[in-house]
Amino acid sequence: MFGDGTRESYSSTPVTAAGGTAYASFVTTRLGAACALTSDGQARCWGRGDEGEIGNGSFEDTLIPTDVSGGHRFVALASSGSWDYVCGIVTDTGRAYCWGLGDSAQLGDGEFQRRSEPVLVRLVR
Repeated sequence: MFGDGTRESYSSTPVTAAGGTAYASFVTTRLGAACALTSDGQARCWGRGDEGEIGNGSFEDTLIPTDVSGGHRFVALASSGSWDYVCGIVTDTGRAYCWGLGDSAQLGDGEFQRRSEPVLVRLVR
């Protein structure tokens, strides 16, 4: 899904995501979610969402860019090529938050479950 409101999965030409927003960076997950940062650090995601990787509080697919819950501003996003989760570093604190598939504790919150909203990565000392 390209974030243009359709369920298309192939295009021979570039596709612009809905909303006309310019994005500063972009990541994808293994099974078809995409997340991007606006120039002011707002994370928006779209595509497949059954593991919570859209980050908007649901486990549903989203066809257009949708704000990630929590009101955080991020300096960077990352995703795993082999799992369906996204993590970001918050601008003002430098702390990491993750959302999506967490059945192997990969979200860093000490739990073994998927999360549909960003959860704070806990530090281990």
